[in-house]
Amino acid sequence: MVNVLSLAAAASTTSIAILDHTQTYAVDLTNTQCIDYAPVEQFMFHRTGAEAWKLNAVANAANQFQVENIACSNILTYAGSVTGTIPTRSQTVVIAGSNTTWNIASVNATNPTGPYRFIESVSGKALTAWANDPDQDSNSSPFTLENNRPADERQVFWFTKCGLSLFLIFF
Repeated sequence: MVNVLSLAAAASTTSIAILDHTQTYAVDLTNTQCIDYAPVEQFMFHRTGAEAWKLNAVANAANQFQVENIACSNILTYAGSVTGTIPTRSQTVVIAGSNTTWNIASVNATNPTGPYRFIESVSGKALTAWANDPDQDSNSSPFTLENNRPADERQVFWFTKCGLSLFLIFF
């Protein structure tokens, strides 16, 4: 059973995890590398600091958040964010002090509990989860920024409570 929560509840929580639509792979700071440009990938969900994030509200900007890794205090961004490189198909990384913000947009305005989409605020590109098939590759696969496609389920997120922590679920 999924206990769905609002964006306000997620923003007020000290940490969240972000899971893909299978609810088995998490947004994971690879090997909890607390260095700039460390990749952020999907990895088998196992409740570690690499998978603990928090949403920091941006002042005077509705639904704008920085997504910060709890273990390292680095910000979720994309590899070319510092240089202004075109973000399309850029892999997600963390960078300390990054200015990247995400517009967490409701897909269904009549339902405050979701679903939501993560849209990078400058480029308008959407955070996208790629398929993970352990029979074909390793236990990880990338997240990239892609064109915002409202019908793409890889770009849709739900907030839910799981156990004692709050989790954000791709659906």
